[in-house]
Amino acid sequence: MVIAIRNIKGYHTNLWVIKNPIILYRILRGFFRAWVLNRKTLKSIEIFPTLQCNLTCTMCSVQKYKNDRRPTLKPEDYECVARHGGRMGAISVNILGGEPLMAPDLVEIVRIFKRHHFFVYIVSNALLVNRHKLKALHQAGLDGICFSLDDLDPDVNDRIRGIAGHHQKVFAAVEIAQQEGLLVSLAPVFFHGRVDRGLAIVEYCEEHGLGASGTQVGAVGAWEEGELLTPEEHDQIRAMLKRYPRFTLDWALSYKLKYCCPAGKEKVAITNVGDVVGCSINPLAFGNIRNEPLKAIWERMGCFSQYRKDAAVCLSAEDTTFIETYLRPLREVTDYPVRFESHPAITPETEHALFESRPAKH
Repeated sequence: MVIAIRNIKGYHTNLWVIKNPIILYRILRGFFRAWVLNRKTLKSIEIFPTLQCNLTCTMCSVQKYKNDRRPTLKPEDYECVARHGGRMGAISVNILGGEPLMAPDLVEIVRIFKRHHFFVYIVSNALLVNRHKLKALHQAGLDGICFSLDDLDPDVNDRIRGIAGHHQKVFAAVEIAQQEGLLVSLAPVFFHGRVDRGLAIVEYCEEHGLGASGTQVGAVGAWEEGELLTPEEHDQIRAMLKRYPRFTLDWALSYKLKYCCPAGKEKVAITNVGDVVGCSINPLAFGNIRNEPLKAIWERMGCFSQYRKDAAVCLSAEDTTFIETYLRPLREVTDYPVRFESHPAITPETEHALFESRPAKH
């Protein structure tokens, strides 16, 4: 009951998301499907229009994606994603990277998703922010922007991000974004032994009227060998969710009004070459939008045992079974994503329904 109330408060706190009646309809449809039909509904899409970046972060989750030399998606591909995603019920698109402000088609991509009635959000490291760029994005339909920040201490933050001046640039970008009328958030990565530092950022956001988001560090990319949070630290983050109305994590808001990892259920992520994975820190691929409709791939993801279960935690950061069975074996892999058929723990014997869902070969 407490979690359900927290979820309701979360939706209430974010009423700015549902000013568009079409988004409101999609949200109500999502609740109806969850509570009456007991069916999942896609709620958000993550996209990575570029994997180029101007930082060298110690925990980069997309580090192993950067060797892919296939042609990147074009605006017409994103048009297809937006059209199909909207029909599936998605209300928001989170534009990630790399650094999304390095994507040459970013303004057009924002315009495409806004035309299909999405709430459009960018997660940026802030280094390339200027007034002209944010004005153009806002005019194209950008609703909000989230800046990555890992510590209120400039020296500590800049050391994590791998460049001097990042902390200063973030706060300058916050001011510009607010002046341009965008909704602004800060997002720390929560590290082992440093959850209190993330808490300080959340408190700052609460005091200064900013949104607060973030992610627990996952066993992927540059952090494959890194230390993960302890159960006590995860509990500390949950306590923060109850205490701070402006703070949210993607698994803290679901149509079932409970904590639930959205990967492969309420959320999908699409790489810059079209591969569909569960989220930005879950590198298992289940198809490519250039070969199949997004809905077909999403339905296949629902056949995977780990996405079929209602995990009340982030799979890649907290679910020990998922981490040990599906992520740890990928430490020797040089390139992400990994097709599910190529994973040693995913076989026709262990995941019969998943393999039955594959498209027939012609």
